[in-house]
This record gives sequence, C-alpha cells and structure tokens, in this order.
Amino acid sequence: MNRILITGASGFIGKNLAVRLAQQNHALRCIYRRQHPPKELTVLHSQDVELVKSDITESQNLPKITQNINTLIHIAGKVGDWGTDAEFHQSNVIGVRQLYQAAKDSGVQKIIHLSSVAVQGFGPHQGSLEQGPRYAAVNPYQTSKYLGEQEALKFQSKTMSVSVIRPGNVYGPGDKTTTYPLLEALEKRIIPTIDDGVHRTCPVYIDDVIDAILALMESETAQGEVFNIIGPESPSWKEYLQCMVDELGVSPPFWNIPSSWAMNIARILERVYHRFNIPSAPPLTIYRVAQLSHDYVFSSEKAHQCFGYTPHRGLKEGMKATVQAYRWSQRVE
Repeated sequence: MNRILITGASGFIGKNLAVRLAQQNHALRCIYRRQHPPKELTVLHSQDVELVKSDITESQNLPKITQNINTLIHIAGKVGDWGTDAEFHQSNVIGVRQLYQAAKDSGVQKIIHLSSVAVQGFGPHQGSLEQGPRYAAVNPYQTSKYLGEQEALKFQSKTMSVSVIRPGNVYGPGDKTTTYPLLEALEKRIIPTIDDGVHRTCPVYIDDVIDAILALMESETAQGEVFNIIGPESPSWKEYLQCMVDELGVSPPFWNIPSSWAMNIARILERVYHRFNIPSAPPLTIYRVAQLSHDYVFSSEKAHQCFGYTPHRGLKEGMKATVQAYRWSQRVE
C-alpha cells in the first residue's frame, strides 16, 4: 500500500488534498502545526487517517514523521508577503533540507514539493515557462521558495524521485488567507484597483491544483522536473474583481491608484512597520503592488504534456462556488 505523508495538512491546499486522498482510501499521515486540527482533518481522523501535530523545522521530529512513508507531499512552509529573511529561510530552505534528508534516510520513494510561480518574480509575464524569464525578488518569501526548490531538486535520485509544482494564485471555497479577505474588502468597498486593474493574473481553482498533485503522484516521467499549474483563464484584475462582485451582488471598486503612487505608499508603510517592529503586515506591501502592477501569466503546457494536467474549473464557475462557501461561513461563524 502507498502510504502518503502530507505536511501543511491544516492549510487550504493541504486539507483539500487530504480529503480527496482519504476519499480514495489512501493510507495518510497528516502533519499540522496549529493548536488544534481543522474540522476537515478531525473528521478524517475518525476514518483512520493519522494526524500528527508537529513542526517540520524541528529536526528531531523528522525521522519519526517520515518513517514507513512511500510518498511525501510537502506543502508546509512560511507563506506571505511579510516577515524576516531568517523566518522565511528557516522554514522554506533549511526546513526543506532537513525534511528531505530524513525522507531519504527513511526510504521515501517519491517527493512532490509545492512551490509557487512567485519564484519567477514580477515582470511582464505573458505565458512564461518554468525556465523563465525570472525577475528579481521583492521579498524574502520569493527568495526562500526559489532556494527551497533548489534544495528539493538536489535530492532527486534513482531511489527517490522529486518533482516541483508551482501553482498560480490558488482560490476556492475555504481560502481564508487570500480570497475571503478580498471578498470582505469588496463588500466593505475599501479596496482600490491599481492601474485600473488592466494587468492580467493567474488564478487556479483548488480542485485543479489537487488534480495536478494526484496526476503527478502517478507519473513516471516527472522526476527532477518543475511544473507551472495554472487555471484555464488569465483575466485582468478588473475582470477578476468583477467576477467577484457579480457573485457578491455589490458594486465594483470605485477608486483607482496608479501603480507608481501605490508603490511609494507601500515603501513608506514598510519602512514605518520595520522601524517600529510591527509584526503584522501593512495594508499595502511592495509584494502586493508589484504583483498587481505587472502581467502575471504563466503556461502550464509542460504539465499537460508530461502528465496530462488539464484545468477544468473556469473562473465564473469557480468563483460562484467560492462565494457560496464564503456566505455560508459568514452564517455559521
């Protein structure tokens, strides 16, 4: 039996993956770091899915975590546009190295490493491929995820295959990190557009990301390779936000900021937050402005050719399901 280890199982992608794999009757060990596992994992625990509370940056835990595992799907890591270089490096570079060394020592046969298209930086991406172009990072998240990829690929061998996937901007029901806050901001009418929302982006629905991981698990030709995982559409930010407001039944953003102004505001805010050691992210960051100020479109043709990845959920259908789940969460919380 293929026994699968999922790190970051309490996060948005991780818990959706765990649910899908459990439905397929895979033997699972799910690692979570939060004080308590989310209800989605608690339900799985009653179905003989093994839940382990642990931090992958604590190396003493790793031999036990990786024991008797065939496939490791590594999703955990520090994500976001705010934090210190040391925090990102510890989680996304050193943590990767330690985890994969333990996996190698334990005899793990396959690793799927989740990265992000953000490693390719922010520039005029218009169907960019995995090999580039790559632009300079604007924050330590991007740098650490790129270095994490390099660490992961060093472990590719005849006895342990390593594949890397770079999803675009993942959205869907339950995304409380990015999509739900954006929906709430649109309802409150406190979000502007930047450059009138003309720049294009790369949304990918959560189910398509899970489909890609499952297909990659079965692939015998993806070893040592990196794959972009993108949705079927590349809307402008104006179109993306319009899809949201259509489903919400609210008006679109009524004010706009030129990207040059937004970047200056972000720089000032970041200096202030650093100066006073404010731990939370400012309302506008250089990372956010840089992404919104450039076309951010990538190709997933390589994944299609290698293991048959084909995204199925269009933006309108995906956003409808997402907003319905968002509304339901408002009623029950």
